Amino acid sequence: MGGFWNNIGKRLRIYAGIALSFGIVSFISDLRNVPLLIAPLAASACILFAVPDSPVARAKNIIFGHVISASVGVIMHGSFGSNWLSNVICVVIAVFLMDAAGVLHPPAAATSLLALTTSQGFSFVFMPVGTGALALVAASMAAKRVIGCCFPNRHEPPE
Repeated sequence: MGGFWNNIGKRLRIYAGIALSFGIVSFISDLRNVPLLIAPLAASACILFAVPDSPVARAKNIIFGHVISASVGVIMHGSFGSNWLSNVICVVIAVFLMDAAGVLHPPAAATSLLALTTSQGFSFVFMPVGTGALALVAASMAAKRVIGCCFPNRHEPPE
């Protein structure tokens, strides 16, 4: 057997890290009855552990990428509403601004569309987006220490 099973130990640590970090944020969200989770953060958790050496896995990319994108979605909705054209323009502007700011994070592009299509206001940018992204990054740092894996430049992504 090859491929997947060759690196099962590394893979299990990656899965444990995703579960632990996302679990911490989810637990805090439930315990405090505050919304900290949006679907794109699940993809961010995957990136944090599966490809930790990638530039898109940097904390600043995750936090600012989601915040910039959520802001774009909120502004686009307030200006043009949600329709096929504003949906497309919203994602393109979010990707452009993240790229220009040096904080490109692909899952955050979905955050812009989420903010637009669910008619969010600026409070969405702070909670759950900014606070949730910050909590996920902090939880992932703790999880990486506990399971001893997935630090940048110390881990090879599974083949």
